[in-house]
Amino acid sequence: MLLVVALPLSAVAAGNGVLSADLSIARRIQSLDHPVVDALVRAGNLLGSTLFLLGLAGMVLLFSAARRHWADAALVLAAAVSQFLGLLLKAAADSPRPTPDLIRVTAASDGAGFPSRTTMAALLAYGTMFYLATRPGNTSRPAVRWPMVAVFVLAILLVGYERIAVGAHWPSDVLGGYLFGGAILLLLIAAHRRLRAAG
Repeated sequence: MLLVVALPLSAVAAGNGVLSADLSIARRIQSLDHPVVDALVRAGNLLGSTLFLLGLAGMVLLFSAARRHWADAALVLAAAVSQFLGLLLKAAADSPRPTPDLIRVTAASDGAGFPSRTTMAALLAYGTMFYLATRPGNTSRPAVRWPMVAVFVLAILLVGYERIAVGAHWPSDVLGGYLFGGAILLLLIAAHRRLRAAG
């Protein structure tokens, strides 16, 4: 279902044009001026940085391997590697990023815009941890598990918001990152469940 929305969105986003909805939403988001909003943008920038996400994946990978949860370790590794599929998707769509003549751009970014690879990577990383924290058989206490789940969801949302707020991506780029990231994650989860059932 995610791909049913993602593929037509790719076709609409492809090329040099800018969607009117993108312009309107981006300007509205950038019009919010408050210290709390600025703090959320900074948090989103940190949570979506490649080094932070890879470091987090590395820690979860080592933790899973130490507990001999090989299927979990394989899922974390596959999710980390899958974020680079965003580069292929970007090349296929070849859509423009925001420019200073249209909205405020405070974060210099290179390459095509659609889909946002940062958003896609965040969804894959935090979505994987969300799944591992909530899957059947998880023995962690609810008092620990559910606050962690809330943090994962918030992190995914903050990264997407930050990409728009700093003018690095259009809202459709972020939506594309969520859709493609979600579709890939669901495939990886299905493979993880089969691997656990087989082992």
